Amino acid sequence: MRKPWLVVMLLGCCTSALAAQLQLYTEEYRPLSFYDNGKLTGMAVEVAEQLMQRTGTSAAIQVVPWTRGYHQVQHEANSGLFPLSARRGARRCSSGLGRLPWGTPASTPGAVPG
Repeated sequence: MRKPWLVVMLLGCCTSALAAQLQLYTEEYRPLSFYDNGKLTGMAVEVAEQLMQRTGTSAAIQVVPWTRGYHQVQHEANSGLFPLSARRGARRCSSGLGRLPWGTPASTPGAVPG
């Protein structure tokens, strides 16, 4: 499963937050992010943790309803929301990404995998 959209979002957040603590938000949404025996896990959480490890960045990950996370990243510096999917308005949310690595403008329908 390709996740370049997640990589773009998290790397963008990580590079802009070098001097400040990064706050990431996610919702409980199996199999991407969920609690298993009290530990946050899932495919998207694992990708986020790998990105933080590879970039030497630390971030707090908070599980909140998607609409609250979306609101927070609009009003809070050094924050990010993952995962993004078309089902929750990712096209609207990702418009600040500009051109994505595979050459499709983020505002174009189908640019963000759903």
